[in-house]
Amino acid sequence: MVYAATICRADALAMGALVALAIRSDVGARASRRAVRPAFAMSIGLLLALMVFTHGMNRNNAPHPEWGYSLIGIASAAFVAVAARPDPPRALDNRVLRFSASTATASILAHPPIKHAVHHFLEPQLEAMSEARRSRRTDASSWAWPRWRSWFALISWVVLEKPLLGLKDRLAPR
Repeated sequence: MVYAATICRADALAMGALVALAIRSDVGARASRRAVRPAFAMSIGLLLALMVFTHGMNRNNAPHPEWGYSLIGIASAAFVAVAARPDPPRALDNRVLRFSASTATASILAHPPIKHAVHHFLEPQLEAMSEARRSRRTDASSWAWPRWRSWFALISWVVLEKPLLGLKDRLAPR
């Protein structure tokens, strides 16, 4: 529950919303520029300390869900604030990264029900395919869900999100 329930992860959603609001205003953009580096450095430092203290990142280890997810949220929000600037660092100005970010929302929001449906309906066929592949090649790994999630995210972006984003200028409040 702590790992997957939206209410338990609301702090990260709120951080993302605050970054979105901040980068849309001049005052917020200036304030976020000053706060981003210290927030990122502090969250990464504390996250590393937590990992040392708990011997890794295990969601079943009490301090990780209680503190680790929030620290990851702070670091992620700081990273997004830097990437969303009009003048992002050159390393972040990359077509592959922009495309990955575009399809990330669909991947994050929709993958649990799709994953369960795929496993429920296709598990026997996928296992048979994996077995056949393993028998032909010794280095073949078993079927990987992330591949399916990536395809779903791509389809969702092309069919749903991109067309809806095209309407935002017409639907935005004036």
